[in-house]
Amino acid sequence: MGMAASQARLLSITARIHDVEYQAQSIENAKVQLATQQDAVYREYINALDEQALVIKTPTTKVPATFNNLCSHNRLSDLGRTYAIKDKYGRLIVEDDIAEGYKSFNAAGFADLSMGIRAPQAFALYMLDKDNGIKTTDNLRGAEEEAYNTLTNNGTNVANPKLKELRDELINKYCENDDIYDIADSIGSLESTDKEEYNRKLSEYNKALSNYLNALYSSNYTNKDGTTVTGAQLVYENAEKYASADCPTAQDLDMGMFNYYVSIYNQIVESGACISINEFNGTMGGDAASDSDFLQLMISSGEFTIELVTKQKDGTVEMTGTSPSSDEFLSYVNATDVDNTRAKKLEAQYEHDLKEINHKDKQLDMSLSKLETQRKALTTEYDSVKKVIDDNIERTFGIFS
Repeated sequence: MGMAASQARLLSITARIHDVEYQAQSIENAKVQLATQQDAVYREYINALDEQALVIKTPTTKVPATFNNLCSHNRLSDLGRTYAIKDKYGRLIVEDDIAEGYKSFNAAGFADLSMGIRAPQAFALYMLDKDNGIKTTDNLRGAEEEAYNTLTNNGTNVANPKLKELRDELINKYCENDDIYDIADSIGSLESTDKEEYNRKLSEYNKALSNYLNALYSSNYTNKDGTTVTGAQLVYENAEKYASADCPTAQDLDMGMFNYYVSIYNQIVESGACISINEFNGTMGGDAASDSDFLQLMISSGEFTIELVTKQKDGTVEMTGTSPSSDEFLSYVNATDVDNTRAKKLEAQYEHDLKEINHKDKQLDMSLSKLETQRKALTTEYDSVKKVIDDNIERTFGIFS
C-alpha cells in the first residue's frame, strides 16, 4: 500500500512539473511577442519621423498646405502667385459661397455676354452686393455708361485713349447707334440666312465687348482731391445709384475681394465647372478646407491636381499644371521640419509605448521566476519520492536475493 501511495504521489508531482514547464513555455512565447512588438513600435517611430508633409514655402515661413491658405480668399498673401486646385474631373475646387453664387449667377442669366454683361466683373459685383440692389442687367449697363463718361471726361486718366478707342470700335463695327449693347440691327438679319456668319460676327462682337469692359473696370480715375478709384468702383457706385437713393461711395467697394471674385470666375470658366470644397468634408473626419493631411492625400493619390493661374492681358486666365516636385513655393518636407513639437511628441509616444512593453516584460520575468522556484521545489520533491520508491523496491525484493 505504501508503494502505491508513493507511486501516485510521483505521478502527481510529474504532472505538476509538466504544467509548470508548459506555463513557463507560454511566458517565453509571450516574451518573444513583446520583442516583436518592441521592434514594431521602433519601426513606427522611425517611419513617423520620416513622414512627409506638403508645405507652402514663402520668404518668411513654411506652413502645411491647405485649401484655405493656398486657394481661398484667405490664402497666403506673400506668395506672389495664384494657385487653383481641380478634382480628377477637371472641376475647380472653390469655397462653398462661391459655388452657390456661381450657380445662382448663371441661373439669373448674368453670364450671357451677348446681353452686354461682362461676366467676371458682373459676378464679382453680384457676390459683393448683399442687398441684391445691382443684380439687374439694366442697372449694370447704366452704371457702365456712367463710369465710362466719368473716366473719359477726366484728363488725368491715362487709360482714357485706349478706353475710347475700344468703345468706338464696338460702335463702328457692330452697332447702329451709340448703344454698345444693341447689335440686333447689324447682324440680326444674318441669323436666318447664314447661321455660321452670324455666330462668327457675334463671337467677334462678344470679344470686342469683353475687351472694352475689361479695360473699363480696370481703368483708374483720379479725383480732384488726388484720391484714385477704379472703373469697378465707379460702376459699383453708379449701379447702387440706379438701384436706390442710398448710394455708397466708390471706396466702399472692397477691391481685393472684387479682384478675387473676378479671378475665380475666370478660373471656373477655364475649368468648365466648379465644386464646393465642403463636398469633401468628413472624408478624413473633419473640415476639408483646413485639413493639410486631406489635401496631401488627395494630391498624392491623383484625386486633386494643383494649377498655376496666370492672368492674361485681356483679363482672362491661363491655367497650367504644377507639382510639389517642380514648384518653387510647394514641396514635400519631413513633417518634423514643419512642426517643431512633432518630434518631441513622437519621441514621448515611443518612450511611453516602450515603457509599457518593458513593464509587461518585467511582469513576465517575475512570473517566470516564480515558476522556476516551483519547478525546483517540485523536482526536489520528485527526487525524494523517487528515492523512497527505489528504497522500498530494493528492500522488498532484496529478501529473495
